[in-house]
Order: sequence, then structure tokens, then C-alpha cells
Amino acid sequence: MKKFYISLTTIILLLFVIDRVGGLIMDKCIGLTNAKAEVKIRYMADEVNADVILLGTSRCIHHYVPSIITDSIHMSVYNGGISDSDNIYAHFILLNLILEHHKPKVVCLELSAKDYSIQGDDQFGKISFFAPWIGRCAGADSVYKEAGTYWRYIVSHLYRYNAVGVESLGGLIVNHRYGEDNGYFTIQGSPDKTIQLKREQYAIGVDSLKLDYLQRFVDICRQNDIKLVFTISPRFSVAPPNFYAPLMDIAIKNDVPCLDYHTNGLFHDHPEFFRDNGHMVEDGAKAYSSIFASDLKQILHL
Repeated sequence: MKKFYISLTTIILLLFVIDRVGGLIMDKCIGLTNAKAEVKIRYMADEVNADVILLGTSRCIHHYVPSIITDSIHMSVYNGGISDSDNIYAHFILLNLILEHHKPKVVCLELSAKDYSIQGDDQFGKISFFAPWIGRCAGADSVYKEAGTYWRYIVSHLYRYNAVGVESLGGLIVNHRYGEDNGYFTIQGSPDKTIQLKREQYAIGVDSLKLDYLQRFVDICRQNDIKLVFTISPRFSVAPPNFYAPLMDIAIKNDVPCLDYHTNGLFHDHPEFFRDNGHMVEDGAKAYSSIFASDLKQILHL
């Protein structure tokens, strides 16, 4: 029995050492990688200092051209969109990470139906992308506690890199830096010449926890004297009446400007601007960024 306990203790200590050493190696890898998502998260968590920061998912990445917006409003702009960070929990984590070292003047939050709708058991799935930065701030960590994964990441340092390890290692041999234009990336591929307008389907239901986090996002911006603007960029689809009602209710309640270009059908007469029903190609992004910049300039009274 004594030998058993000695062997068990040895195995536990060995696993602990492997975990901590592996965690240190992956932490170094995260610091050096040029993988698209990781390099942007690292930059926003440690270095970003732009006056205006755009947050959202892939539609944010591909739809907002910072240089065009800067030319209009004469403020520095960074596109902080992260692919697959597809609901408010990810945006909330990023906002908190940024505020640990920088307070922007303006935050523009690109929203979608996923920011209020029920997504089933995987609603917290994408926050694992941000696990390497756990422990940086209580606000970000609160999401992991809500998801029930916080203690797994605290106990196992190597587990924090479960979702990004392969991509981060691959990023050591490529160079995406911080995007083609301050975080903006042109979407790959040509416009879909056969694209047809589709009608969006109403969400299965409203997730009250998501709306709670969206309200917290609003509150944090207000507490830090940050001008918050909600945005919904164009889609090549028809939004039925009140499709974004849960988001609009929070915007109205908190006096947050909301620029909704989807519901008003912007660019429905320009199918050549779209790669698919949800994403614009470079020509579309440039045309949209000019319109958005003009509207943002009015909101900011510049």
C-alpha cells in the first residue's frame, strides 16, 4: 500500500510539472505567434491605444476599414473583431481586457441575433479562445465562472491552450501581424454571382443572460466615460420586423445610438458587394466604411 501511495504521489507530481512546464511553453508561444486571432487578442490585451475600438466577430473584421473611418473622424481606429467570437460573452471579455491598460474614447460594438438568442449548450463555447488570458481581470474571469470552466483553467495551465494550441503553433511560421489595416482583414474569395436575398428566421428564443451581459457591457462603458455605439452592418438578407428588438430595447433604455444597416436594406441593390449573405468583400467594406464613418461622425458631433 505504501508503494501505491508513493507511485500515485509521483504520478501526480509528474503531471503537475508537465502541466506547468507545458503552460509556460504555450504562454511563450502565444507571445510569439502570428496566428490571426491570437495576435489580435494579445495586442488588445497588452498594447492597443486607439481612440476608437471596434468589437465583434467576423463581420466586424471584414466590414470596417479603420483608415477610411480615421480619415473621416480624425481619430485613431482599431478593428478588434475576432472570428468566431460569436456572442456578447466574448465581446465582454475583450472589453475588460482592454480596460486593464487603456480607456478608449469610443467603442463600437457590432451586434447580431446571436447576441440575444438562445444557442443551446454551446453558448459559452467560443470563450475558450480567450482562456490564455485568464487571471488578468475579474470582469473577464466572471464569464468563465458563469460558464463553469474557471477552475479547470486555474487548476490546469496547459488546459487553457486547448482551443488555440494548434493554431498558435502554426502561427509561428506565418505572419498576419495585426491585420492589413489596423485589425481589418479582406475576406478571402470572390463575390457570389448567384447570391439571392434570403429572409432571416426569427431566433428560437431570447437568452436573458446574454442581455444581462450586454447591459453590463453598457454599464462598464458608462462608468469609464466611453461613448458606446451599437452597429449592425449590412447583410444580403431581409430582416423581418423587430428582428433586433431585444437589442434595440437595451439601446433605447440606455440611450445608446444604434446604427442598423441590415434592417434598412443597405446594399441590397449591390449583390456584387457580398461574398455570401452575411459578409462583404473589400469593395463592399470600403463603401460601407465610408457611410458608417459619416454617420459616426454625426453621432460624435465632430
